[in-house]
Amino acid sequence: MKVAGNAQKIVGAIFVLAVLTATAVAQCGNLGQAEKGTLHRQAWRSGEGTPTLRFVDEANDPITGLWQVTLSAGGNVIDHGFAQWHADGTEIMNSGRPAITGNFCLGTWKVADGHYTLNHYAISWDDTGLNPTGLVNIRETVTLRPNKDQFSGSFSITQYDVSGTAVGGVSGQITGNRVKVNSQLNTY
Repeated sequence: MKVAGNAQKIVGAIFVLAVLTATAVAQCGNLGQAEKGTLHRQAWRSGEGTPTLRFVDEANDPITGLWQVTLSAGGNVIDHGFAQWHADGTEIMNSGRPAITGNFCLGTWKVADGHYTLNHYAISWDDTGLNPTGLVNIRETVTLRPNKDQFSGSFSITQYDVSGTAVGGVSGQITGNRVKVNSQLNTY
């Protein structure tokens, strides 16, 4: 009799879990809304019929990936860091600046006629890292080399104070080298 009671409890627990599992939703997007642009374009493909997941390397622009970048002006290195270009048209750069003064830039990019235009911003901080000193706007125009593992182009940096007034800037050349899964970097 006791075994039958335990079996009923187990069956009841399985039923409850089955009911709850059937109603679980991750809320990462609404398939019914796919054509209205509520799903990230890098994750879904749509067209005829029901939207489906895209493969990781499907329709990615050749610029997407991780790059080791160097910005130079007048023979001097202005910055050296790592930039990640994403398939959705966004970018993030880990600058060589001291972290306490703001070493990340977030940007957006587009491609036209084989040239990539990037517009990104960072918040500048004083040497204590406690007080913002304004925004920095970095704009780049780069072109991939035929091997798709290097790019070069121009950049401009404009520093703004906290009131939004431009207080300085520099322009020069940028180069990038793709970082691959098997890349071994031994220099910063």
